[in-house]
Amino acid sequence: IAPPAAPGGGDPVAALYAANGFVTGTGTLADDMLAHAGFRNFAATMGHRHAAYLPIEDLIARPPDLLVLIRSETGTSLAQDLLDHPALRAAFPGAHRLSLPGRLWLCGLPQTLDTLDRLAQARQALEHFAPEHVAREDSDPEYSDPAREAGR
Repeated sequence: IAPPAAPGGGDPVAALYAANGFVTGTGTLADDMLAHAGFRNFAATMGHRHAAYLPIEDLIARPPDLLVLIRSETGTSLAQDLLDHPALRAAFPGAHRLSLPGRLWLCGLPQTLDTLDRLAQARQALEHFAPEHVAREDSDPEYSDPAREAGR
């Protein structure tokens, strides 16, 4: 993977939002992945390093271009219910919301490339399509893993 270009002021901003309202800032693999996909990291623009808590109200008051919901695949919890809050659905329609499983953000593995591809697709959707023209099924909160579906 080529090194990321220096983030420009015109690059879209993406927020990685996880259970309990945690965001991921600078000094993380997720921050590097956002940069490689051409996004500025919302948490980093707010001065957060590593992980930090961000109330849903602050996220909605200063909405990034893309909200990436980081979901657990091991069941549900009250902490994770925040990711399905109606205010988030209203504030981030269609192309402005992407849902991915947390395991894709933990370490640099082959699926990291799949994650980068999904982020690149999300950026293209933001640039070229109106929110109602997103290919992803927003009614399905679970991410479809192409490698798992292919039986790998």
